[in-house]
Amino acid sequence: MKITSLLAVALFGTALTVLLKQNRPEQAWIAGLVTALLLIGMVAAELTGIVSAMETFMQNYGVRGDMLSGMAKVVAIAWLAQFGVQAARDAGQSALAAQLETGGRVLLLACALPSVFSLLQLGAELIGRAAP
Repeated sequence: MKITSLLAVALFGTALTVLLKQNRPEQAWIAGLVTALLLIGMVAAELTGIVSAMETFMQNYGVRGDMLSGMAKVVAIAWLAQFGVQAARDAGQSALAAQLETGGRVLLLACALPSVFSLLQLGAELIGRAAP
């Protein structure tokens, strides 16, 4: 199973980071960052199946591509922002982490608004009160 591979890499990276932190804190931070990037790479490799399923769904049900691409952007922004926030916190930069978290939320809102407006328009059309 894929989760066992992810768990093995995470546990190894955590153990290495803890061991390095005692004598070489700057290398411990780098080991943690490399481990996190490796985990992201492992998960990103699985995204091809998800993208393929989304394309099939769009073709079968006539869903506009911009709706699903917007959802994919929201997921990517959330994922990357969380990664950056945790890296900043691990480095002891809580103020920077807070600013990155706020920026991520603003970007999420900006990406989600077109989908929200489309859903509201669809709801209005379904109840017969579509705007001109």
